[in-house]
Amino acid sequence: MSKLRINLLGLFALAVLVLFTLQPASAQGLVNGTIAKFDEPVEIPGHVLPAGTYAFVEKGPVVVQVWDKDQLKLYATLITNAAQQPEFAADRQEFEFKTATPDSPKELKTWYKEIGSIGHEFIYEK
Repeated sequence: MSKLRINLLGLFALAVLVLFTLQPASAQGLVNGTIAKFDEPVEIPGHVLPAGTYAFVEKGPVVVQVWDKDQLKLYATLITNAAQQPEFAADRQEFEFKTATPDSPKELKTWYKEIGSIGHEFIYEK
């Protein structure tokens, strides 16, 4: 084999190695999402999440994905409405819930990723 062919094969092998060892981007750094731990079941549109830790990832101005904490299992991709955070809101990312009946899980109403930002209002079919 020619020296050029050996060098090209080596570069290709290195590219394949790099491609398969890189980790995907995630919300762990809270750049595009929020990690949330719920102590009880929580309802999102179309699903009830058991108590646990989840990653809420903003995929666009109206799209939110809900993943397990390690972002290995996707629970839902949801279309949302814009929600204005109240001016008196606490200085933190937050979730707002709709009051639930004693025999049903809390319903996630809105998620604000950043302080003073436009958030995501979850849309439920009734």
